[in-house]
Amino acid sequence: MPIMADMSTIEGKTKVYIAGATSDERKIVVNCFDRNKKKVPFVIVGDPAEAELFMNFGELTRMADSTPFRRDYQERDELEVFFFREDKKKVIVFTDTETLDAKNGLSLSFPNSWNLTNNFFKAYQKMLKDKAKVTKQ
Repeated sequence: MPIMADMSTIEGKTKVYIAGATSDERKIVVNCFDRNKKKVPFVIVGDPAEAELFMNFGELTRMADSTPFRRDYQERDELEVFFFREDKKKVIVFTDTETLDAKNGLSLSFPNSWNLTNNFFKAYQKMLKDKAKVTKQ
């Protein structure tokens, strides 16, 4: 069984392996990493043996409703960020889900993979900010 842990347990870990993402989702995630490289210390590695952290993307549901005149769909995706301890136990530090609704094939939202990655980055930044507040006191 996996262990749930606080985000602070990954402080100092920087090498991330992306799993479960399609090639299109991976491009989006890589772009998100590039745009946030000044805000977070993470770098993507291509070999899971080099990774200190794992980001696993998964599709939970996909529903579509199509007629000759419209195409609506909804996608619900999940992100789980984890690492393995020395004893090989899986330690989960972040999970989140995101839903994308598209009406007539159009959505005004960013893709789920972008939003989930950003949500992880924001949670990491919040942990650092909260830790800095405690240190100052």
